[in-house]
Amino acid sequence: MRSLFTSNRRVRICQYALFGVFIFYFTAVLHAEDLLLIALRCFPEITTKHLLAHPQAIGTCSTLFLLPIIIGTNEKWHWLSRLGSTLRQFVAIFLGFFIIGIIIPSDEQTNLERQTARLYAIGLYEKAFEVGHNYPFTTPRLQVLRLQALSANNQVGQHLFEETLYYFPPAIRHQALKQLSIPVTLGGLRYLDTTKFQSEQHYISALLDGNLSLFATTLPRKYLSLKNSSQVPLYYRQALLLYMRQTTRPILYFADDATETNYRDFLDQQCKLRLQYPPDSRHNYSISEKNKMNFFYGNTYWYYYFYEIPQK
Repeated sequence: MRSLFTSNRRVRICQYALFGVFIFYFTAVLHAEDLLLIALRCFPEITTKHLLAHPQAIGTCSTLFLLPIIIGTNEKWHWLSRLGSTLRQFVAIFLGFFIIGIIIPSDEQTNLERQTARLYAIGLYEKAFEVGHNYPFTTPRLQVLRLQALSANNQVGQHLFEETLYYFPPAIRHQALKQLSIPVTLGGLRYLDTTKFQSEQHYISALLDGNLSLFATTLPRKYLSLKNSSQVPLYYRQALLLYMRQTTRPILYFADDATETNYRDFLDQQCKLRLQYPPDSRHNYSISEKNKMNFFYGNTYWYYYFYEIPQK
């Protein structure tokens, strides 16, 4: 009786497995958001009900559809064996994968924007904020989407400056916010008709733009009426302390011993580095100072205020 696992058959199984892995990765990872958009245009009801939360299902369906076709045609016409030796066959397979990847590239920034908007639309706000968390770049639309996700969970003051990030100027953020309300099928980022986007709160705008007086004026009083100052969200505490330090006639009073201690440490480190690395002609700090302060205090509002505020 002939074995089902002859040498040639084992080679073909490996080849088919490679095709399966490539198809799934290509459709479920690299182009899941693109294929989801196509599905949303062709089958809007099915897509919004079943696929928005599970776009990888498109990759599974694509693999189950395309892989049998590849296997069937190769078993019938032996087109892989016509390439020559086993080594040539594998080289041709990988070369084909490489060429397809070049011809149909994945736009990483657009994918991140769509993924964030999709997760926001289905109410997964924490996951929406985490998208793009480890990427060194950002876009205005992605930035505004992440702000929306934090606002929906009332976590702006606790997580807004966790990572060192340049926030775009207010005019650019405002324009990006308008684009969010355009349906995704028309080039925007709104996946569901029920999705609502909030206008940027005045105190958040003031915080991002470094206008501490306006921040103190517009910050909701519920934060200042808390019995324990440590209950005020972290970045609001840091901004309020900075406001108290820089304003001669403050309109409110705020004090927090732990935050005060941390700010003194920040200033001490800044002073030492400024003596070691004199400021350059373009800024009141040197690049070396900024990099080292980023290492020690990159997740504070103080670092953002002194080193990252747009046009400051």
